Amino acid sequence: MAMPIGPGPLLSSIFSATALDFKSNLPEGLTDAFAEIYTLGDLEKAIQDIEVSQARRNSLRFMNKIKPCLHALNDYSKTIEVFVNAKPDIMAFVWGPIKVCLLVGGQGPSQYGRPGTDDRCQIASKYEKAFDSLLSTYVKIKSALPHFSTVEQLFETNPQIQHVLGNVYKDILSFHLRALNFFTRPGT
Repeated sequence: MAMPIGPGPLLSSIFSATALDFKSNLPEGLTDAFAEIYTLGDLEKAIQDIEVSQARRNSLRFMNKIKPCLHALNDYSKTIEVFVNAKPDIMAFVWGPIKVCLLVGGQGPSQYGRPGTDDRCQIASKYEKAFDSLLSTYVKIKSALPHFSTVEQLFETNPQIQHVLGNVYKDILSFHLRALNFFTRPGT
């Protein structure tokens, strides 16, 4: 039986460097938006609030389809907590951007002035398509994630496989950075 090995400073530094790079490239003012989202439960509460807001505007989107992705990311979070003694802020950069993307992407054209009815319908349609694409992308992300709970023992004994954890983190943050830049840019 192989003895578990620690992740060592290299793996921990991958997470730290990735988080630092992510923070430095975020659109201004968004880091604070992640401060209260450290767990899946925090994100699920935020999603409920977003759905209530969407229901009031008669623009409710089908966000249940991302639940499998959220649960896969929760398994991932449990795995990295074990191996890098992750502080809650490491996962805040996974959960927080999901909240912000869903919140901003789900608001639709309400942030715009008062364009004509046709313009507003076009903007709303584009936002709905972009938001639905975001939700579909989360479904695809789930499909690409390993089943962390079933392969956890591999991470314990193989340093090369431990790097997969860091690479997944980089990929998730890279996707979120692109999505956040899209949904928060002026005129979107």
